Amino acid sequence: MIFAIKLFFELNNTTKLVILFIGIISLSYPYVIRRIPYIKVFVIAFVWTIVSCLIEGLENNIEIDLAYLLQILARFCFIISITIPFDIRDLKVDKKTIRTIPMIFGEDKSILFSKNLLIASVFLYLLLYYLNNIEIIHLCSLIFGSFFTLAILMKVSNKKNDIFYSFWLESSSLVVYIILFISSWIP
Repeated sequence: MIFAIKLFFELNNTTKLVILFIGIISLSYPYVIRRIPYIKVFVIAFVWTIVSCLIEGLENNIEIDLAYLLQILARFCFIISITIPFDIRDLKVDKKTIRTIPMIFGEDKSILFSKNLLIASVFLYLLLYYLNNIEIIHLCSLIFGSFFTLAILMKVSNKKNDIFYSFWLESSSLVVYIILFISSWIP
């Protein structure tokens, strides 16, 4: 904890403010945000997108241009697509007062929404490639990782055990990262 605090004070001021903002959101999640109907999945995706995409750009003074915003949006869509199935898993345990997308639209429509968001993220990456902001090897890696994730989404059901969600679904973002990491070594 001491090391983390020391590193925090070495960040630039904008990054510190963003970290404090998402920290407040994260701390209020179980007490306030989780109970607000329909937004739970979007708040989770927002926080993960900020942590995994925007903070890096802010800290490294990367220009936040259209291409960077498209990348953030693609990540946001991907994260929502892998988060909705957790609400499907929790259908049995969530109280009826916690309104989630699967509670309103049902399991099948929620899975379809997840798949469509995953496809939207692929289209955003295709657009980034078209705009010359990512290389073909990275585009192929992202598409391959998305197919892996799509295969997992096709097996989602509230009858699956926790290992399916904790291992396969959560590992999909790690698989995409590993594929991108390996592809960055290819000339």
